[in-house]
Order: sequence, then C-alpha cells, then structure tokens
Amino acid sequence: MRVFLLFLFSLLTFIGYGQHIPSNFSLNRFWQLEFERQNSLLENKAHTSIRPWINNSQQLAPSGDSLGTGEKSWLYRKVYREHLVDYRKEDWSIQLDPLMDLQLGGSQGGSLAVNTRGVQLQGNIGTRFAFYSSFFETQATHPDHVTNKIRSTRVAPAQGNVRDFGSRGFDYAQSVAYVSFSPNKHFNFQFGHDRHFIGDGYRSLLLSDASFPHPYFRILTDVGPFQYMYLVSQYTDLVAPRLSNQLGNRQKYSAMGYLDWRIGKRFTLGFFQAVVWQADDSTGRRGLDVNYLNPIIFLRPVEFSLGSEGNMLLGLNAKLKLSDHHLLYGQLILDEFDFSELVAQNGYWANKYGFQLGYKGFDMFGIPHLALQSEVNTVRPYTYSHWTSLTNYGQYNEPLAHPFGANFIEWVNFINYRKDRYYGQLQLMAATIGYNEAGSSAGQDIFSSYYTRSRDYGNTIGQGNTTNIFLAGLKGGYILNTQTNLRLELSLHHRQSRQASGTQNDQWIMLGLVSSIRNLYYDF
Repeated sequence: MRVFLLFLFSLLTFIGYGQHIPSNFSLNRFWQLEFERQNSLLENKAHTSIRPWINNSQQLAPSGDSLGTGEKSWLYRKVYREHLVDYRKEDWSIQLDPLMDLQLGGSQGGSLAVNTRGVQLQGNIGTRFAFYSSFFETQATHPDHVTNKIRSTRVAPAQGNVRDFGSRGFDYAQSVAYVSFSPNKHFNFQFGHDRHFIGDGYRSLLLSDASFPHPYFRILTDVGPFQYMYLVSQYTDLVAPRLSNQLGNRQKYSAMGYLDWRIGKRFTLGFFQAVVWQADDSTGRRGLDVNYLNPIIFLRPVEFSLGSEGNMLLGLNAKLKLSDHHLLYGQLILDEFDFSELVAQNGYWANKYGFQLGYKGFDMFGIPHLALQSEVNTVRPYTYSHWTSLTNYGQYNEPLAHPFGANFIEWVNFINYRKDRYYGQLQLMAATIGYNEAGSSAGQDIFSSYYTRSRDYGNTIGQGNTTNIFLAGLKGGYILNTQTNLRLELSLHHRQSRQASGTQNDQWIMLGLVSSIRNLYYDF
C-alpha cells in the first residue's frame, strides 16, 4: 500500500503545476469574517463549507491595513504588518513568528490568568508545496465552569492533557503541523496533525474544530461546481483501558467523505458520510483498514460487508444566498434511526439525529463590516455515542462535533463590527442540556456506552439532569499585527447555569495580548 501511495504521489508531481501556494487559512472565526463577507456576494462562487480553506494567492487577511503603505521603520513594520522573520527567494520562502496569549483578569471564583507562549514556522518550496508547524505551552487559571470541565475530563478544551498548576491552575501544551501539496489546480494533498471543520455555521454537527488536534491525511478536489474532500484520521481514546503500558492509550480511526455541490448562484448542497472503527482489541491490532482508503467509495456497504462494529454517520449541509450579504445555512446529522419508530414519534432511543439552522448577514443596515449571525442547534439523546468509546464520535475526551455532545438545544448569536483595526463582538447564547444522572446515561455524554441508557422509549431532548445555560460575552480591541492576528483585547462575560438544585452565576473580565489564530470554545 505504501508503495502504491508513493507511486501515486510521484505521478501527480508531473501532471501540472499549481497556480498558488497551497497553505491553509486559519480556522479562527474572526479572521474568516472578511472572506465570508466577500463570498456572500451572489457572483462569488467559492466553496466555504470545507475548512481550513486553501489560502490561494495569500489574499485573505484578518483586516485591512489602515496605517498606510508608505515606508516605515523596521520595528514599525514588524509590529504592525510583517512576520518577525520573513526570508524569501525566487522559488521558496520561510516565515517565523512568536505567538502569545497573555491575559490577566478576575472572576467571582478568584483571579484569572493565561500565560501561553508559542511559535509558528511556515513556508513554501515552489508554488506546489507548503508546510506549517506551531507549538503552544500554557499555564492558566480559568473561570469555574471551564475549571470544572477540565477536572472532569483531564483535558483543556481543544488543547490537550493537563497537569495541575498551583491550587487552581493547569499546565498543558499543543502542537499543530502539516505539509500541503497541490500538483495542479484541481487537487490538494495534505498530511498533518490538526483539526477540520465542515459547515457554514459557528458550530458544526458534522465535524468541528472543538477537539484536540490529531493525525490526518486529506485529499481535496475542485472540479467545476464540485468540491470533494476525503479525510482519514487517527484519534486517541482516553476512556478505554490500556491493553498495556507499552502500547499506551487506545487508538481509533475514521474515514470521512464530503461532497460540496454548487447549484447555480444561490444554493450549495453538501453530502457527508463517515465511519469510525477501533484500531485494536484484546486479540490484536486491526489498525488502519485499507478497505476504507478508497476515496470515492460508499462507506456503508464496505462497513456492512466487513461485519464491522464501526459507527456510521450520514449528513447534509446546505447554504442558500438570499441576496448579496444575506444567507441561510443548515445541517442534518443522522447517526441511527428506525423509520417505523420515527414515524411513531415515541421517543425511541435509537432515533439519533440533529439539526442546525442559521442566518448570516454582512454589511448590515448599510454599515460596512457590521455582521450578524443567529444559529439554532439541536441534537437528540445518544447521538454520536456507540457501544464503546472506541467507536463513538469523539477524540481525546471531547466530541468531534458540537462541544455539548448530544441531548441539547442551543441558540447562539453574534454581532461583529470592525473599523480599520478596531473591532468588537457581542455574543449571546442560551441552551438547554440534559446531563447524565447517577447510574444511567441520559444521552448527553457521548463517551458513555448507549447500553447504559435509562430507557428505550420516551426519550426527549433535555432529559436527565436538565440544565439551562445563558452566556453573554462582550469583547473588543485593536489588531496590532495582521500576519499573526496579534490583538490587544478586553473581554467581559456573564454566565448563568440553572438546575433543579439551584442557580449558579459567574462573571469574569480579562485583558491581554492575544495571537488569535485558532478557535477556543469556552461557551458551554
């Protein structure tokens, strides 16, 4: 198999030449807003639902440079416009930057602090090959709801395994890297250690970037109105017992296919399929099953023919441009369902599915760079879970889709505004979640086996320990460096959690210097 892949790679190098450097554009939501604004025009035909996007011609930027384009001092250019190290030759380049997240603040639970130091290295060799690597090391003290989540999972949200740091803090680290190769304008091949996102919303019910980075191999194809991705990934399971100390934490794999079809100027429809299987069992190692490596195969017949106990998911993603700068989007995820039980509407546990519906508006009320987003997500109990954590839709103690897992309904809203390098954001989120109760699974924790379910019928969203969450967040600041999205930022948050046992309120404020090149989801 490795010989075949090497042959295929060598053959494709002679097919043609890529037109642009095939580097990835950051997944950071704020950084993506300007590109989404441009793409909201009816005349723009770019695909947006497979992320990270390929940063063709490096024309995407977090904001315009309002400080002029004339000659400036070296220090001025390095602080505001350029990479710290930027070495370029005729057919290759390399860039090096420090990364940071240095914040201080306070909450009702005590003082807060984030001390993240990092570095990123990126570059290209010719116009067909690009590479990227970054590293973060963090010591942090978080608000109470984040602290409680970390103590429960022993994982910092999307940032890895933790060690205790002082009485209330945690220490953790994260690495991201990839190599990207585009033999021509139709194909891109990537091998790396990172996250991906499928969808047009703030959340994704198909595949989100809210979990810890993991190894992957991705094929991305653009042909006419179609964009197709085939993604093979390896995940780490922290729940299943180790087979031995030598083998370490248990592993599992997934294969995902996603076809994005642009139908005219207004409508785009995406088709999603995925299967998750465990890499080993008590008798030996199954490993990366070559049956799933065909990028254009239907996965369900393969999974059935193998007699596999893998977890199969299907989904849809849709986007409709209502007019310039206004669009609707949505998703459907199907894990399992029984049609007769579905028609009966009797709350059967194995009817596992979820929906998303959202709206985006740009240049609202004629004001440039004023954006509005409103989105509803809901997922039935037990969706994404399986008979074991080794085949559920999760990675490193975190869901691969929505951070809530399952058994919830959520309404999340954003107002974003940018004027030159100044920006602001208001977020409002309300959600109802049904957490597990002692001794049985209510369907929220996807790492709990569905064999521990509380009942077969009468299951409803929010069952179990029903919790209502309201979160309001306001942040604003000034963009210093447009290459690393380095920002001076002030943020204020209020969070309320209501259960039958009582109500908890928390407020916190943070001020800091942040290189924001990734999404960190603390809104749960």
